[in-house]
Amino acid sequence: WGTYENNSGAYSFAYNGVAGGRFVNHNVGDACFGGGADGRTVGEFIDCRAGDNSFGRYAEGEYTGCTARENSFGRETASGIFTKCVSGDYSFGIGKASGVFTGCIAGSYSFGTELATGIFKECTAGDRSFGNIVEGGVFTDCYAGDESFGKDGTKGIFTRCTAGNNSFGVGSASGTFTDCTAGSSSFGARVAEGEFTRCTAQKGSFGAAEVLNARLYYCRLTEGLFPTVGVAGRTVYCIDGNNEHNNQ
Repeated sequence: WGTYENNSGAYSFAYNGVAGGRFVNHNVGDACFGGGADGRTVGEFIDCRAGDNSFGRYAEGEYTGCTARENSFGRETASGIFTKCVSGDYSFGIGKASGVFTGCIAGSYSFGTELATGIFKECTAGDRSFGNIVEGGVFTDCYAGDESFGKDGTKGIFTRCTAGNNSFGVGSASGTFTDCTAGSSSFGARVAEGEFTRCTAQKGSFGAAEVLNARLYYCRLTEGLFPTVGVAGRTVYCIDGNNEHNNQ
């Protein structure tokens, strides 16, 4: 492996192969750095710029200040270390995001569209991002659109995170949520079993569809009412959509 600092065109650096080494300040085209159906990146990439379908179907390396367009940075899995990287839709692990992501930005369907288990700090994405399912991920100061942060189910640690409707576990939520904000049908819309502190959502949230077995402290609904708690549930100093206190 060497250190590479030159510019190249499309399909450069291990198309359908393994991109290893140290790449610094490259400006390349589409399908580079392990582009192609079987591409893999295992090297170190610093301030590199690429087009669509770049930085590996499997992204296992270390990336700092890199940019790409759609379908990049682990089109299947992203298990590397990503710092201040920017990409388009379908990026940073469409299938699974299990790496460490800090200050990264992507479009929709990103950061583990199917499964998110990594560590995410100050990251931003569009709709359907940060895992259709979350299993043990850690999220701090992250932002996404609708149907994000484990739409079908979430079990993680979330601090100061924000998303749109149908987020943070429509099916179930059993994680720890602190100072988080979501739209309607969120935070375990069907089954809420986690712990929520100072979280805010719209109607149909916090176990409204089936059961609220979560512990809610200082939470707020901007629309609608809190459901009756289950055996293991509690609401403490919460405020509903009518600005009424709810303590159960």
